[in-house]
Amino acid sequence: MTDGTLSIDEYDFYPLQGHAGQRILIAVDPLEGSPIDPYAAVIGPDGRVLIEGDDSGGTLSAYFGSRAA
Repeated sequence: MTDGTLSIDEYDFYPLQGHAGQRILIAVDPLEGSPIDPYAAVIGPDGRVLIEGDDSGGTLSAYFGSRAA
């Protein structure tokens, strides 16, 4: 991404740092009327998907929470 947009096969990574027991909340909300259907995941240091979210609450938003281990 260089111009503020992503093509269908692109993605962004955002590193997180936390400590055991810390609450993590992830929310990705498209603008109203947008055709974008976001998907979000927390990926561990070993590359495994720890938690993921898509189409939360009957909307196109990706929204979920968890506690760091």
